[in-house]
Amino acid sequence: MSNLPKIYTRSELNVILLPKLNQGIQFGILDGNKELCHFSGGVPSQISWSNNSTKVRDAAERLDLIQISTEFYPSSDSRQQQDAGIKFDNQRDDGWSTWFRKITEGSHLLPDTNILLKRTFTSIIFPRFMLRRHTLALPFNIVIPRLSILELENLANSGRASKGECFMAFNEVRLLKEAGAFLTDPLHAEELTAFYQVAAKQLADAFLREEIRKYGSSKRLRAVFLTRDMISALTANSEDLDAIYMAPKFPKECSLDDIGIDEIRELIVELATDCGKVTLRWNDGTNEEIEGVWSGKNWYDYYKRRVQVTLSN
Repeated sequence: MSNLPKIYTRSELNVILLPKLNQGIQFGILDGNKELCHFSGGVPSQISWSNNSTKVRDAAERLDLIQISTEFYPSSDSRQQQDAGIKFDNQRDDGWSTWFRKITEGSHLLPDTNILLKRTFTSIIFPRFMLRRHTLALPFNIVIPRLSILELENLANSGRASKGECFMAFNEVRLLKEAGAFLTDPLHAEELTAFYQVAAKQLADAFLREEIRKYGSSKRLRAVFLTRDMISALTANSEDLDAIYMAPKFPKECSLDDIGIDEIRELIVELATDCGKVTLRWNDGTNEEIEGVWSGKNWYDYYKRRVQVTLSN
């Protein structure tokens, strides 16, 4: 019979993982009866997943483990910034932060909902503008569109995104506000009504771009749209709105090499939070059940990335 569940912090998960990983014992992560991915090779490990397992690729992106392509679509007012270059294929390159600074200096950066869901600011952008003692030195201001938050609310209420993913996205908003971000002006009743009529449809992107355009125009400042949707970035550019597109360079990627214990642990926490609950199935015949969402879990548990673990005998 399994032991009673216990709450584990990230570091405490090492006690479960390291003894077996150091022996080279392999394991898979299961969502129900479906294997999401497989780890092999001990520490460091190789992780592999099926081509249609988007949950693993998304989790790896949120943890800054995969190569991200960043493309700049300048408006006519920003053409001179093309001298800095309009594309960077890897956020890990030494020159990325200098280049990103050049194309965003003094601007107000406004994200779409998927940027919040993938936690692009805190996982990819912030670490590259972090000084000693964890002090942020951002070249831009962050402004969160009201419509991005409303769309996130709609995703959560409709079940089109998992509870864990949405909760962490709302936590992303909280962290951005702690870093100095603020919201756009409140929307009028007619704007809210019109948006909810197109929520979950492609037209929602058009409403969001219009909110960003109006924000920049009313404040007389440079508003830059940050998105994971290339078509939306291209459309914004056609509408003469500065846009930055950030998404995986290799969207069909199905494996990662040299994954250390910290990354292994974080991927487990991320997948458990996204799926609600996953099972670690070890090759020695044992299993561990990892719950990322459970009754009584609150925002602080999400913030500390705590999970509930049931150990097998």
